[in-house]
Amino acid sequence: MAQPPDNLMDLILDRTVSIIEAKLDSDGATIFKKVGKLGFDMPGGPYPQVQVTLRGITFDYSFSADWVVLTFSLNIRVIAGPLGQGYKGQNEDRHNEVIMALFNAINEKPQLELPTSNAAMGYSLVAGTGGTRPARMMSNLGIVGFQYGETYYFGSDNVLEVKLQVKGRAF
Repeated sequence: MAQPPDNLMDLILDRTVSIIEAKLDSDGATIFKKVGKLGFDMPGGPYPQVQVTLRGITFDYSFSADWVVLTFSLNIRVIAGPLGQGYKGQNEDRHNEVIMALFNAINEKPQLELPTSNAAMGYSLVAGTGGTRPARMMSNLGIVGFQYGETYYFGSDNVLEVKLQVKGRAF
């Protein structure tokens, strides 16, 4: 399968992480950027943590002869904390605060503009069908317990889709 340039994937991940960091900075959440398919790091405090990784890329050549639409799917894992630690409901509260902040961050920057300067990406982001935004958070894939080693963590996996229109059929 053909791959887009590495710098394009890095750009998407960098922009996404910077938008999330700017939104969550006051909450003290830790952001990890990892390039790869579903590769996550072992969590370690402080909590909550947000880990961003590339889920996959789809290519749509049906748009026109000279353009390709790339859809980047990012997995955003929210880890509220280890199960059994903290006061009753603390992990749930942390999780809900981070999820709301993530949705707000992406809604405020649907073109993945830089948080500090609002600079555009330099690629044409395209809206999806039905008037959806170019970058949109999908509902989480369910609240789950993640196991790392012998410890279980409370959190969820969430999907962010970013659609880019790129000139050329080099892919």
